[in-house]
Amino acid sequence: MLLGGGGSDGRLQAYETLLDRVDQELGKSWAASQSPFFLGTETPTLIDLQFISHIERMEASVTYWKGVKMRGQGRENLDRWLEAFDARESYRATKSDFYTHVMDIPPQYGYA
Repeated sequence: MLLGGGGSDGRLQAYETLLDRVDQELGKSWAASQSPFFLGTETPTLIDLQFISHIERMEASVTYWKGVKMRGQGRENLDRWLEAFDARESYRATKSDFYTHVMDIPPQYGYA
């Protein structure tokens, strides 16, 4: 389980630290090229496409099961990356909804 029973054993802090590291890496691309994507390209690359599916499921599950929000928590680069995907019609056409993620795969990221 990602966060366990309330995160009292440090899993919540580890999760937050991981998101901070992702935000920092995305910040390097933004500083170098004003690109929201990992490799500083105009469009998403394979790393972005692989990672977004995990982040999408994680965001849904952690919000639902733990009440922990991913967006709007001071991680500007991560927010910008997510917004860049949300702005793409091709992504929106394939993106799943929170309910499907939460009801389909809860064991991957932890029950309440």
